[in-house]
Amino acid sequence: MPPSGGRESLWLPPSPAGLRTYLGLLGALVVSAWAGDLLRPAVVVPAVAALATVLAVAGASGLALAWYGADEVAGRAREIDARRREQKHALILATRRRTEIEMENEHATVAYRQELSRIDAERNDLPTAQKRAEAEAREDFRRRMFEELDAEETASYAAEGREQTERLHALQRPHIQAAMQRPLAEEHIEGIEPILKQRLIEAGIVTPAGITPRAVSLVTGFGPHEVSTLVHWRDGVEAAARRSMPAALPDADRRQIGVKYEAQRDQIRATRERAEHQLTVRLAEIAEWHARRPSGLDAERLAAERAHTDRKPFLEEKLAGARSDEQSEEQALRTIEEEYTPYRAVSFRRYLQSILLGSSDGLNAARERRRALATQLAELTQFAGSGEPGVPAGDSAVASHAERAGVALDIAAGLLESPSSPLAPHVAESYLDIAAAETLAIRVAIEARRALVPV
Repeated sequence: MPPSGGRESLWLPPSPAGLRTYLGLLGALVVSAWAGDLLRPAVVVPAVAALATVLAVAGASGLALAWYGADEVAGRAREIDARRREQKHALILATRRRTEIEMENEHATVAYRQELSRIDAERNDLPTAQKRAEAEAREDFRRRMFEELDAEETASYAAEGREQTERLHALQRPHIQAAMQRPLAEEHIEGIEPILKQRLIEAGIVTPAGITPRAVSLVTGFGPHEVSTLVHWRDGVEAAARRSMPAALPDADRRQIGVKYEAQRDQIRATRERAEHQLTVRLAEIAEWHARRPSGLDAERLAAERAHTDRKPFLEEKLAGARSDEQSEEQALRTIEEEYTPYRAVSFRRYLQSILLGSSDGLNAARERRRALATQLAELTQFAGSGEPGVPAGDSAVASHAERAGVALDIAAGLLESPSSPLAPHVAESYLDIAAAETLAIRVAIEARRALVPV
């Protein structure tokens, strides 16, 4: 920090003349160092002179930056710029809040429309949906119950047929066996002599069942002809037995077997009837639900409309508040921007230029320009209040321009009368630019109104 005391210090912000004197002394020191007037021997002079140059430049830069930081106008510019940045951030937050509420409102509207569309679509689809539900129920019962019951009934008929066949075979087999076990001694075999039949009996072939080509060929006296004749006779005995065996089950046996399997199928049919009844009940429930569904959809639609109606004013009020806040932040930012506009000319470069090059000519020119603008504004204001044809007497726009021009001229006058900063003329010029623009706007308004008045 710059030291404080009862007398003025070199560290305090100087006048432009004082700073130029200080920089001149530093320059003289550097030149003397380079000339070798202060330091000997000559070998050391260049290095020390270079060091002196660096220190002099660094010191001058540091002091200039310190004085710039303490400058009243530069401080005012920094203060306004800081408020401008804060206000920009506040506006960003307000805009974000407004956007979030708009998105919330939009999402609520979209959700409401989607809910109504869903209700309408479901209502239009009710007949098709009922048919679809009925078909799904039938398919479910068919797959879970009817297919299994059909398979059980088919299996029952197949088992009944197999048992009847087995029972018939049980009756046929003894009949054939009895024919094939008759004694050969009691049989007349055409083409076979009694002596040959006796030899068969003696060889152990005593019934038609024992006659085989190999067994007969081993008996004495049986050649190929006799073997063939005897085998042919045996086949005839078996064929005759098969022709005479029972061809069908007795009615009693058939009824016995039928009663058994019919009882099974009665159980299957009862189960089917119960399943069909369950399906009928299920189809009735589906029809009843779809018959009641329109009233349910009406209730859902009414609830959605009521909720949307209740929510809409709240969201609109919320959105209106957010927009109002955003507009307030925008207006506050515009006000700060207008306040900051004259200070955009403030910079360290201009600060140095004003100190080193002087600003008396620019200060005098700015004062002359302010007086000329003040004269113009007074004339235009007086002319606007004269009441001549075409002159917008009492025009609010002219009054607003005149007020802003007057404020700008007053601020410029304060900066130019006793400038406390080298930057004051630059800021004053910016205020004079604002006053000139407002004065021109007044002139344009007056000329435009006068052009509308018929000659």
